[in-house]
Amino acid sequence: MTKKLIDYFKKFYKKKESRNLVLIERFDYIPSLVNYALLSNVLSDVHDAKIISYYPNSTNFLKLFYQKFKGIFKNKNIDYLYESFGSAGIVKPKINKNKNREIKFKNKLSVQNFKFKNILIGDLMYDEYLRRKSRITINLNDMEFKKHVSNTLNLFDFWYNYILNNPVKAMVISHSVYNMGIVSRIAIKFNIPVYYTGPNGLYYLNNKYLTRHSKNIYKVYKKIFRRIGTKLKTKLLKIAKKNLNERFYGKKDIKLLLDRETTNKSFTKKIKRKKISLKKTSQKKIKIFVAVHQLNDAVHAYGNCIFPDFYEWLNCLGEISEKENFDWILKIHPAEFKENLIHFDFFKKKYPKFKFLKSSFSNSDIIEIEKPDVVTTVFGSGGHEFPLFGIPVVNASNNGPHIGYNFNYNSKSISEYINFIKKAKTLRVQKAQVKKIYEFYVLRFMMEYTPIDNQDYYIKKYEAKFMDNYVKIFLDQINDNKQQGFYNVVKTFIKSKKNKIYFDNTNKKNKYLKNM
Repeated sequence: MTKKLIDYFKKFYKKKESRNLVLIERFDYIPSLVNYALLSNVLSDVHDAKIISYYPNSTNFLKLFYQKFKGIFKNKNIDYLYESFGSAGIVKPKINKNKNREIKFKNKLSVQNFKFKNILIGDLMYDEYLRRKSRITINLNDMEFKKHVSNTLNLFDFWYNYILNNPVKAMVISHSVYNMGIVSRIAIKFNIPVYYTGPNGLYYLNNKYLTRHSKNIYKVYKKIFRRIGTKLKTKLLKIAKKNLNERFYGKKDIKLLLDRETTNKSFTKKIKRKKISLKKTSQKKIKIFVAVHQLNDAVHAYGNCIFPDFYEWLNCLGEISEKENFDWILKIHPAEFKENLIHFDFFKKKYPKFKFLKSSFSNSDIIEIEKPDVVTTVFGSGGHEFPLFGIPVVNASNNGPHIGYNFNYNSKSISEYINFIKKAKTLRVQKAQVKKIYEFYVLRFMMEYTPIDNQDYYIKKYEAKFMDNYVKIFLDQINDNKQQGFYNVVKTFIKSKKNKIYFDNTNKKNKYLKNM
């Protein structure tokens, strides 16, 4: 299939020679390259620029050698793919790891809010450290952390100087988190347009929208929804309700495109949607379900939360558990379950009231067997799931995807969060707000740009294997007319300067919604 994709790229895209540059992040995920190729070539034409790929971090020579070795014998070398759609070279950061820099931080919050040369990078640096070192929090006095800070600043300097001294006209990225996001933050500072894309979705990033998960996107969901025509709006809401109901029956929906890979299903066939009861059942104790995140996976993906990391969040809940007469049940995130399990030994010993559920325990089991009164998360999908069963959700953040609506309790501060939890007995789900969950689902999952016609059909057909079949589906559908149509749509979007491109994906043929 890689050979066929290369042939497709060569047919439609040619290398361009120019002094101007379009930088595209080197990302070894083949389904993303379909949109990478299209977007980078449209930008190349718009800016009369040469396409150059780049590694966002300093690279390991042995890793690069392995990639090339693998490509020679299996024809999967990522170099061939990038070259076939016009990439004329590659930039590899060179940093001096012997150059020591030291920053004195007051606390963890000062790390996540850290700016260098007036550019916010603290959140990226924080998450990179947790991920690279398999930690769940930082120790400001740890020499490894200090070295990480120094290396991050040296990497920053490389990209700052590169962008300052080269005619970069646009940039395409795969992620806006971890230290991978440093180069895009610098580009935005210099008013260079930055675009995110993947297998689906296309976003324009700038000072207002630093990431594709910017709170400024979610805050205007209601306003955006009002722009949709009445007929399409009715159709979308009907499909949203159907898709969510199917999720509760154990089927996969489009949310799988956003999920970390896991064999576990959040819901199983054990439970069916019933009429929501908003009355509290009489129980001796209030039961709190804590939907725990993957502890070191892009903690700041949605921006800075009220806690600097998930460790501090769980510690706060642990302290509440010692004072309040509640029952506490926690479910460890299924992604990288074994890797995370070791971190929970600390919480099990320190907070004996915490009851940890088995990884096989689904949300269906939690609703039917445990019957929690309140669910708490930071920014998890439970925020739009549990309220549909009459269970209120308290978010330990005011920056997650659900903040544009009132079907959750969104905490603006730690003190407000603690107050919500302590008053769990009084929390309710409002019927009027529950209906807004379907509106949220439409904008969060159903209107992304995708080159796959009838994508929802293929997602339900292949489920977890959808991405394995993504390129084949695309190549089976593409033709000269469709290719030109995609090119025109992306070019129009780029010139519009809008933050996000919206598609009507409700029919067998996708349609660009230009006025959204």
